[in-house]
Amino acid sequence: MSRCLQSLGLARDQILVPEFSSIEEYLGPNTSDHHAVLADVGRGRCSPSTDARPWVRFCLVAHYVQASRVLRRVREADVMWEGCEELARANRLPVRAVGALFDAVIRLKVCNSSYRTALRRAFDVEVSMQVATDDLGAMVRVGLLLANGSRPSAFYTRAAPLEELRRRARSGRTTIATSGLLGTTGDLLAIGSEPPFWSVLRDRGGSVVVEATPGRNRTSAQGLGNLCSIH
Repeated sequence: MSRCLQSLGLARDQILVPEFSSIEEYLGPNTSDHHAVLADVGRGRCSPSTDARPWVRFCLVAHYVQASRVLRRVREADVMWEGCEELARANRLPVRAVGALFDAVIRLKVCNSSYRTALRRAFDVEVSMQVATDDLGAMVRVGLLLANGSRPSAFYTRAAPLEELRRRARSGRTTIATSGLLGTTGDLLAIGSEPPFWSVLRDRGGSVVVEATPGRNRTSAQGLGNLCSIH
């Protein structure tokens, strides 16, 4: 019931993007902490007089960490995509090849059918099986993809330049710190110099209040698709 109320509260504020409205990713490696805070607050029975703030704080930390991870992946994906565009230009590959290079960078297997499907869905571009074969072969010849297997089950994975691009895009990763997140003043501290886009937390007379930060786009992960699965 507590999770339902949490989701309802976000939905009423139009925070509907699953990557931000859910905390499932955070709960995976923090299951024991999740159960502990529920046990501490619930104590085996419904009691309206029980202080629910530990559960609220747990959820706020979970949302903060998960949203920070998603935004970090988006920023890394920007670097990877731009790098794929540069590699395509440098090797005189068609613009449509960028999507296949990007999929390889994020460790997806690329095959003839998936390449054609991606072009059709993302860019409304139809290419024949032979054109797709030629494109993928060109990416192999310039050393950006590695061919695996033989037709019709052949697939392609990233070669050294794409592995280096992935490493460079992720080189700035740091641990998302949560110690002191809810400090003595109750302010929700930011990671780095940029404040969290989704809320500011303050304690006012014993109450927990979440306020939208002006000018922030709370649906910036809309339509991320595979980007949110980058780890």
